[in-house]
Amino acid sequence: MLAYLTNRTLIIPPIIVNKKICFSGFDKLYNKLNSSFPMMNWDDLLDFTPLKDHVPMINRGLNFNLDSLKKSLGLNDDVSGNNGKSDIYFIRGGRRYGIEFFDVIDNNKQLKEYQKKVFIDDIKNRNETLIHFGSLHGSKRIILKKPENRNFLRKIKEDLKFNHPILVDCAKKITNDLGGTRSFIGVHLRTGDGIFKSERYRNIRTIFDKISNYSKNHNFTNNLLRKSLPNNVPKNILKCLESPASLVTYIATDEKTPKKVFGSKLNPCTFILSDFNTHLEPLNHLKFKSFFRSLVDLMVVSNGGAFIGTRRSTFSKVAQEFYEFQ
Repeated sequence: MLAYLTNRTLIIPPIIVNKKICFSGFDKLYNKLNSSFPMMNWDDLLDFTPLKDHVPMINRGLNFNLDSLKKSLGLNDDVSGNNGKSDIYFIRGGRRYGIEFFDVIDNNKQLKEYQKKVFIDDIKNRNETLIHFGSLHGSKRIILKKPENRNFLRKIKEDLKFNHPILVDCAKKITNDLGGTRSFIGVHLRTGDGIFKSERYRNIRTIFDKISNYSKNHNFTNNLLRKSLPNNVPKNILKCLESPASLVTYIATDEKTPKKVFGSKLNPCTFILSDFNTHLEPLNHLKFKSFFRSLVDLMVVSNGGAFIGTRRSTFSKVAQEFYEFQ
């Protein structure tokens, strides 16, 4: 979004796979990143084609070395040897909630979470070849007031689709087994780490209460119960058809033993990713198997006819947006 707002080429950093990088300031973060981490390019997962007419894009490459970036772009940030000028303008942002960006100049706007405001027009007027940001973590970091900018943000959400053929095929087969797109309730239940682990049982109770309330208040008939099924239909699907519980629910979760932990709250029409391991066999031959499994989980849960997520979970927020905009 910032590349569009500032009319610049977007240099896309790689995805760091299966490695948790905690927030740090600019210099400390660069010191944490190195080329030994497993990485892949974003366009191996997502199709950016519809957006490239609006924002030129190039991949940074599978490394986070600043000197390599400067060399590849022919840039110099040594002001002593460049007529006192740098080719790079750094917007470092020292704290997690350090900088908030605005597309409309409003000096009277009071900040809440963030410590400093930066106006897009000020960045747009910079003459340096490269604008280098620090962490852009945070869903409320860019405040858009102009209708044309809000429309483009919506376009990003509508146009970005997964394009990895194996992942797309796995998700499609699982979705079909569940009755098809928009034919089940998609639920994300995060319990595995941090605050989500400490609030595990409270969140489990809250989520299943929401599922129960939804089933009582919505006439939600699953296509699975209407269509002609093939002879090789999975046994767990047959059990669902034989059950009085007709509300099919798919739960994406990071819980290591969901069947045990969720226990009596489950019914024959409640499914999780491991119920469809046959469809996931192609992932066994890929380098980032566990990472790809979580993405298939995301794709399937966002295909439901309703979505219930875990409060404060980034995964839930992403799944909600895919659910709303696909």
